[in-house]
Amino acid sequence: MELGHAAYFVGNRPQVTWAWDLVERNLRFLQGIDAGYFTHIASTHVGLLESEDRHFAAAALRVAYGQATETLLALAAAAVQAPQCVVGWMLSYRNDELLDVVRGMMSASDELERDPSVADPSLEGLAESVMSATSYEPSKREQLAAGFGRLWRRFAAEFLDEIATSEYNSFKHGMRASLGGFTLSIGPEAEFGVAPAPEAMRSLGGSVFGSAFYRLENLDGRLHQFPRRTTRNWSPSGMVYGLQLIAMSIHDIVSYLRITGGDDPARCRFDTPLAPESFELPWQQPVGVTSSSMDIVVRRDHIQPLSRDEVVKLLAQTRRQEPM
Repeated sequence: MELGHAAYFVGNRPQVTWAWDLVERNLRFLQGIDAGYFTHIASTHVGLLESEDRHFAAAALRVAYGQATETLLALAAAAVQAPQCVVGWMLSYRNDELLDVVRGMMSASDELERDPSVADPSLEGLAESVMSATSYEPSKREQLAAGFGRLWRRFAAEFLDEIATSEYNSFKHGMRASLGGFTLSIGPEAEFGVAPAPEAMRSLGGSVFGSAFYRLENLDGRLHQFPRRTTRNWSPSGMVYGLQLIAMSIHDIVSYLRITGGDDPARCRFDTPLAPESFELPWQQPVGVTSSSMDIVVRRDHIQPLSRDEVVKLLAQTRRQEPM
């Protein structure tokens, strides 16, 4: 058996993967990806949204939604940069590299490194490539490619949202987000310093579901930071629809990559929504204001920045002053 290899880019970083059975290993990897996990989470927790544990159910949906979105976009990025070696790309990428590739796919940047077989590195171009691997009529392929292209662009925009990412990380790392949404209302003061009467307030919307969490704002590089309290609203029922569509998308991209990698097309099934309007369902559950931060403001001109050496010296002094 000849030792095989595949060279590709991960973001802007060259990478080479070697294996005696690289083609078969790559196919086994793709065949093992089962997006049914995300539909299972959706169907398991949607029924608990009216129970006493509704906030826990909503949190489980939020975490799965974040994980599913990253999985979808990582596979999309691999399809653009390493369609013949998805296993290598998926095991190699870093978060910052995935973000860069997604930005490049959003803008169809000419600077985005891609596999020579990829003519159009945009999300819409990938959707066309995936649908071209199906046996649907040309008009249906075109309709589905347009729908998936729009869908993936919306998921990518959410993935690139720094506030949404901070919230997801707060759930994923240490469960440091508080559960529950908020409602925001505004109104004119009858007189200075006196809160408006309730009937004078105008609601900007809200949600029972959401979270409150802290995210770091850099004041002077990463050495000086301020933990800002932020709140987000979201619709767990919208995430249920989103998880179903993401699972479909993952399944279809994987089927396309399996065919690209040499698998039998007859073994590669594609899942698509029954109606075109289904692509919009995740965002048809309005929550009004999606995020807010009423926290105090700390700016760089409020602080006296310390150098790294000054911080180290300060820490050394503190340790010497600790009681025995």
